[in-house]
Amino acid sequence: MNQSEMIKAMIIPITGARKINATVFITGSGFTVLKPVIGMIIAFIISLWFIHSFKKGWMPRIIAFTIFVGVALFLYKNMEFDPAKLKSHFDSYFLKVIFFSKNFKWILLCSILLIMATFTLFLNTLNANRANSWFKRLQLVSSAAFSIGHGGNDAQKVMGIIMAALIAYDPVAYSLDHMEGWIPFACYSAIALGTMSGGWKIVKTMGTRITKVTPFEGVAAETAGAITLFVTEALKIPVSTTHTIAGSIMGVGATNVYRLSGGALP
Repeated sequence: MNQSEMIKAMIIPITGARKINATVFITGSGFTVLKPVIGMIIAFIISLWFIHSFKKGWMPRIIAFTIFVGVALFLYKNMEFDPAKLKSHFDSYFLKVIFFSKNFKWILLCSILLIMATFTLFLNTLNANRANSWFKRLQLVSSAAFSIGHGGNDAQKVMGIIMAALIAYDPVAYSLDHMEGWIPFACYSAIALGTMSGGWKIVKTMGTRITKVTPFEGVAAETAGAITLFVTEALKIPVSTTHTIAGSIMGVGATNVYRLSGGALP
């Protein structure tokens, strides 16, 4: 390698580094480290909320009604109602609002919070078996929300890579302003089939080796994971779904100490 080639080899990395958006890089790196911690804290709070709801008192009801009001205000502030911005093939304005991608995610997440808040209002009237049965039903909803967060986070990374490759191949035919319809379909299908076929080992490890996950803990962990993924997706920050749910499971596992020392055991 001659002197000119050595100089070029030194200049190219420096030039590329200057093109990096420092704010985006620092934010993304920070969330990479903090996402398990955030999921763990949210899961811990939700678990404590459920545990105290088994006890008779006004505090669980105050929290539930606070969530009712908070969810209503959040949806009012964050949902898109402008017909010009609602991109959908539905003719009905109501269906356009519901199934607009941004709105649908927040509606699903807020629906889970509303269901849980309603559930906590009468949780102290249920025995252990009936409560466990209800938590199994709630887990279907929380797992659905977490699955959407999983696809919306992990699948979009691959979509970006595929689009970048297509643009590099033919910049005239492809553009970032329009994504080919087959790309989201292929990515979502691949991640769904991959999880169905090979995800059981991960499920077993997460559900038994970190801590024993019951339906009660599953609802709390999945809801915390969904909240974390939805927020990071709204902030355009790619994160690891596995790290997020691992942190959430550790959060619900941390409440075992509290429950074994005198808290309610669902």
